[in-house]
Amino acid sequence: MDISNPSDSALFPSLCNLASFVVNDSKKMFTFVSELTPGEVSVLISILTSGAEIECFGIHQKLPAGTGAELGEAIRRSGRIGTLLVGSDTIKYKPSPELSRLVAASPNPTLEQLKIRCLQIDDERMNQLCGGSSGNQQLTMLRSLKIQYCQFNIVLLTEWISSLRALETLSISGVMFSPSRVGALAAALRRLPAVTDLSLREVEIEAEGWQQLGSGFFGRLWKLNLSRDRLGDEKIAMIVNAILVSRRRRCELRELHLNGNSFGPAGARKIEELIACSPHLRYMDLGHNKLETEIAPQTFRGCVDSLEVLEFGNCMMGSSGIVSLLVCDYYALTTLEIYMNGIGNLGARAIAQFLLHHGGRTLKVLDARYNCIEEAGALELAEGLVKAYAIRSINMGMNPLGPRGAPAMLDALATVSEVSMDLIDFAGCNIGNAGASAAGKIIMRRGCRLMSLEGNNIHAKGARVIADSINSSAVLISNLNLEFNDIGDYGTTYLLTQIARENRFIRSLKIDALNIGVEGAMAIRRAMKAQGALKELVYGGYARVTNAIAILREVEGVRPKSDD
Repeated sequence: MDISNPSDSALFPSLCNLASFVVNDSKKMFTFVSELTPGEVSVLISILTSGAEIECFGIHQKLPAGTGAELGEAIRRSGRIGTLLVGSDTIKYKPSPELSRLVAASPNPTLEQLKIRCLQIDDERMNQLCGGSSGNQQLTMLRSLKIQYCQFNIVLLTEWISSLRALETLSISGVMFSPSRVGALAAALRRLPAVTDLSLREVEIEAEGWQQLGSGFFGRLWKLNLSRDRLGDEKIAMIVNAILVSRRRRCELRELHLNGNSFGPAGARKIEELIACSPHLRYMDLGHNKLETEIAPQTFRGCVDSLEVLEFGNCMMGSSGIVSLLVCDYYALTTLEIYMNGIGNLGARAIAQFLLHHGGRTLKVLDARYNCIEEAGALELAEGLVKAYAIRSINMGMNPLGPRGAPAMLDALATVSEVSMDLIDFAGCNIGNAGASAAGKIIMRRGCRLMSLEGNNIHAKGARVIADSINSSAVLISNLNLEFNDIGDYGTTYLLTQIARENRFIRSLKIDALNIGVEGAMAIRRAMKAQGALKELVYGGYARVTNAIAILREVEGVRPKSDD
């Protein structure tokens, strides 16, 4: 049976009617996001056991008592399950015994990806999942295994991993490894030649354990993620030395993630050695470390043709660090994240120069929020943005760009390309009504999926310009944030009246209720009841008129920000 074709099964309409069910027919993807009833589980089991072929199947909440093993058996007997996702997306969620029973009973020979999150799996269930002595016969097609924040027997896990001969991607998060257990994991990984993608996030491993993993294994990886492992300078040095010795100073790394590891300048110097020996490197994430140093200009010279993503957010690099980082001509760079580095106007100038040379042709994402960039730096950035033909996302939030700098940047973005933007975030940049007018030009000429202009001293005049831009545009803007601006009753009424009249695109709007009266509240109600695209309105602060609050509370789709 082909689940993507509703006519193939009389049970399919019943499944689609389940309130807890989200379905994407075109991709055969099925995800249950709330607790199922026993009757719903029965319908699901009937469909699975009839030979359904499903690309992705996910259960994220509790199951009724006594149904986990039966549903897992139905998954095992289904025609095909490409990806199985089991468990909650939040570590605050209390593990469900029924979900553990489901996982243990579910190994389908066709399974290619398995993700287990926030579950407690005892030895009996773990042995059942591994298939006992026949574990290597059960999941011969499994290419990706992700186990996150689960409680389980690490010995059994490593024995099972060593039997998964087709495994290419392994992710383990939130686990504490003893030295002996690390040795078992390293031995298991060495027996799996296909593994090129390894993630060990938020794990606790002693220094000697990292050396065991690094020697003979890390060097052949294409992707290595050791984020939030609190490595520090000493462990970073051990890992890098082990990799360089084992690979004779030439690595195959394409992606390296070391975000949030509390290392400083000494660790950064060791990483420079690793980067210099990684000519294929495409993705580098060193965010949330105390680098406090300049990157040696020669560090990235060996991979300027391949490097696509640089993430150096919150690294305390300052303007000199960013200047040294952008000395190279990165011919393929698409993403530059350097937020919270205090780069100031000198750093802004370095970004502008980078855009004016090669960066403007390739850079799609720029995140430079919280960087103390003032009006002079913003004006130089505006000159660089004139050449930023590829830019699709820019975040300059919480920089005092000034009443001339911010509008200049927005004007440049409006004219440099006709391709729609994904994100424009100028929150807290004091753009004023002039900046709102420039933002309106972007909406008319390019469109923007998400635009955040909160806290910008925008008044009714600016709100009116934005409203006119939305309705005169033939391109998409789906989310608009105007919180903490004094657009008042008139601005709110005009904006919402225009949206109610002609809006075809905008789905979510955030405004400040501080200066909204009854007239503005009534405009909100009319807009939400209109047959347009607007489905959600979030208001911050408190309306100055009690009657306005009463009106807003009665409107479906309207809620206070405190509910976020």
